[in-house]
Amino acid sequence: MLNPIVLHFIIHTTPSRVYNRGRGYDEKKDYDSAIRIISKAIEKNPNLAVIYCVSGLLYLDYGIALRKKKFYNQSINDFNEAIKKNCRQVEIYYYRGLAYFLLEDYDSAIKDFCKAKRPNCKLAEHASQYMLSAYFNRGIAYIGKKDYGNAIKDFNHVIKIEPDLDRAYNNRGIAYFYKKEYVKAIADFSKAIKLDFCLHSAVYYNNRGIAYYHNRNSNDAIRDFDTAIELDPKFIDANNNREHLYDNNGAIE
Repeated sequence: MLNPIVLHFIIHTTPSRVYNRGRGYDEKKDYDSAIRIISKAIEKNPNLAVIYCVSGLLYLDYGIALRKKKFYNQSINDFNEAIKKNCRQVEIYYYRGLAYFLLEDYDSAIKDFCKAKRPNCKLAEHASQYMLSAYFNRGIAYIGKKDYGNAIKDFNHVIKIEPDLDRAYNNRGIAYFYKKEYVKAIADFSKAIKLDFCLHSAVYYNNRGIAYYHNRNSNDAIRDFDTAIELDPKFIDANNNREHLYDNNGAIE
């Protein structure tokens, strides 16, 4: 079976630093010294919510810098403590959501980003962008789990917010493809082609060619594979797919 290609969409943004004394160490990338200072502060003031906020931000930034998931977990633990101690900053939900996002826990991330979208949150715009990305990536995760119905729902949500996001149509088309709803898949791949600025057009033509093939339209499939190869002569998948059709005389598997 010929399989279409999923496109990923992930935002990488280092959070704004709101800690003070730890900040100087962080700018020098001396995270260990900053963590020692914050840990001592927590020992002296274990009931002070703001210290846990600072510690959570530090661990989050540490995790982003070193790409270590364990620091995201520690960051979440600290933000949880801050919230338990009645920290009133809505921004904390944004940063905790970011940690969840980086751990690929999209359900928890979306919940926190929703809370951070409140008007009084300075990071509301960033929260909206990350929430969009969380829905997008959760849709990809649903495709991986073969839960195509929920994948389509998530991409519907993304398209409602960003109607010109070509990747969302591509990935929703893939979910329809695996549901064997080939006409809808073709429509979505066509929309992705229309919206694309030649960055991923070869992928979209390849994917639509696969959908045409399974919808028993070998001629259009070959034309799309030809176009994909014209756009990217080294595109291995498109070359293999076209060769597959020629070898099988356009017969559907």
